Amino acid sequence: MLQTKRGQAGALIAAAFALSACADSPVAPTSTSAVKLPTSVNAVVATAEVCEDINFNNLSHGALVGAGTISVLGSPLTFSAERSVGDGSFVAGELRILDPFSPLGPDDDLRHTSVGSGDCALCTSNMLVINDPVDGTAAAPSDAQWGGRINITGFPAGSYITQFQLADHENPGESDAQLRVNGGANVAATNQPNGANSIITVGTTSQPIITTGVQFILGNAPSQQGSEAIDNIRVCINLPDDVCDFYTFGGFVLTPNNVSYGGNAGFATSGFAFGSLNFVNHTTGDHIHVWNVTDYGHPEDGPLSQYEDARLAFGLASVNGGPVNVPVEWRFVDLGEPAKKNGDAVYLKVGDTVLIPEQVVIGGNIQMHAKCKKAPKAEKH
Repeated sequence: MLQTKRGQAGALIAAAFALSACADSPVAPTSTSAVKLPTSVNAVVATAEVCEDINFNNLSHGALVGAGTISVLGSPLTFSAERSVGDGSFVAGELRILDPFSPLGPDDDLRHTSVGSGDCALCTSNMLVINDPVDGTAAAPSDAQWGGRINITGFPAGSYITQFQLADHENPGESDAQLRVNGGANVAATNQPNGANSIITVGTTSQPIITTGVQFILGNAPSQQGSEAIDNIRVCINLPDDVCDFYTFGGFVLTPNNVSYGGNAGFATSGFAFGSLNFVNHTTGDHIHVWNVTDYGHPEDGPLSQYEDARLAFGLASVNGGPVNVPVEWRFVDLGEPAKKNGDAVYLKVGDTVLIPEQVVIGGNIQMHAKCKKAPKAEKH
């Protein structure tokens, strides 16, 4: 019986280090680099907020805005519009850039005071308007009299909106602009101040994560007009706190499931997580392979968070060669050199199933490398 256990352990160690060795080999393309931590993981990873404004300063006066014209946080966006015709109905509209320093166009209320008869001293950057087909043209756009809806999709996973700006929002005279995320209720702050011939900043009452897209509603036809422009839409995302190290690992656990593991994960000098993870569940025969680690950092709470050097790696896995769509949360910590320690510690969750509860392991080795490295060529994002 003891001989059998030794043979099993030796085979598992060999398998684990074989998995670790092959983890650096480029055997599949990077296909999940845009994947971010799901809500369940975001809640337990120390994060830092990174924000970028959607602005329109790189486009010329009258430019048409549609698909791929503008990006935010590295993701190309798609814009579309529905223009109100004043009776409560909507037709397809077009979105164009209005440069407040251009003399072309009828809108003095959106033109800077240094240009002709411009009225808006605070209008100093390009803005987006739903173009009015009556008094606006491609060369000289104008904001639509009755307003309408601006739809934006393509946001990076995990992002949310914290504020936006309106130009020439007249109160009284125009209803509050609305922001609806994923088709939900309005999250824009209400009782928006008067911004006639000026700029106002509108915050949000909550910041739901954007999954399908957002819609801005300007105006409330036919009861009120909605002639105004939008600018500086602030989009934020929570990214793992910067750690610049990496781990290599290979080993096994026997309970409650017989699982061997191997691979590497880290945070590269380029600012991206990298790595690949291999797990073989000998209890079921399943082979779980994360081709690309897409998030990496210290777990803020939950399993292993009590260790300063603990790390959490996340990525989408292929199970038994299937689609790369199974979320994997892998936590691990190096508790010292193999000859001087009681064992490393690990935790593994695949989909909704915890395959390895938090436990100390003595089979194999988990090694922390406290330095930055360049991501392997096959895993550069």
